Amino acid sequence: SLPILFAIAFYFNRQAITTLISTAAASNVASSQQAKSLYKNEGSSPMDVTLSDGSTVRLQPSSEITLADDFGFMLREVQLKGEAFFHVAPDENKPFVVYADEVVTRVLGTSFNIRAYANDKEITVAVRTGKVSVYASKNKTSRQVLHSSEVILTPNQQMVYHRINDIISKTLVEKPEIVLPDSDLFTMQFENAEVSEILD
Repeated sequence: SLPILFAIAFYFNRQAITTLISTAAASNVASSQQAKSLYKNEGSSPMDVTLSDGSTVRLQPSSEITLADDFGFMLREVQLKGEAFFHVAPDENKPFVVYADEVVTRVLGTSFNIRAYANDKEITVAVRTGKVSVYASKNKTSRQVLHSSEVILTPNQQMVYHRINDIISKTLVEKPEIVLPDSDLFTMQFENAEVSEILD
C-alpha cells in the first residue's frame, strides 16, 4: 500500500506542476499581449495623441496606431492603420519608424502625413517639413524592407505606393505649402531689388 500512496502523491504533484507551468505560460502570453499601447480614433473628427518622446500624432477618424510600452527607450516604432499626421521630435540616436501595411517610413525629426486605409488602392506618404526615407515592405506583416525601393522625400513631396501594380511613384503634393519659417518669411524687405535677388 505504500507504493500506491507514493504513486498517488506523485500524480497529484505532477498535476500541480503542470497547472503551474500552464498558468505561467498563460501569464507570459497575457503580459506580452499587454506590452502594447493602442490609440484608436472611433470619432468623426481628428484625435491628437502625444507620445512619450514628445512626438505628436493627429489621428484621423477610423484610424489607429499601436506602439510598444517601452516606446522611446531603445526604439521609436509605430504601427499605423488608417491615416495620421506625425510631428516627430528630433532624436538622432533613435529614428522614428512607421509601419503602414506595405510601406515603411523612417525619419529622425520631421512632420509628414501617411494615408494607409485597408481598402485604399494606394498608400501615400507626404512630407511637410524635414526629410524622410520611405521603403516598400515585403508584405503587410513583415518588418523587412526592400532597400532598393528607397525613396527620399523632402518638403512638399509625396510618395504613392500603388498596391495592385506594386509600383512606387514620387510627385509633388497636391497643395504645396510654404516651407520657410515665419521668422524668415515676414522679415524680408527689398528696396529697388532685382527680381532674381528676390527669388533667391
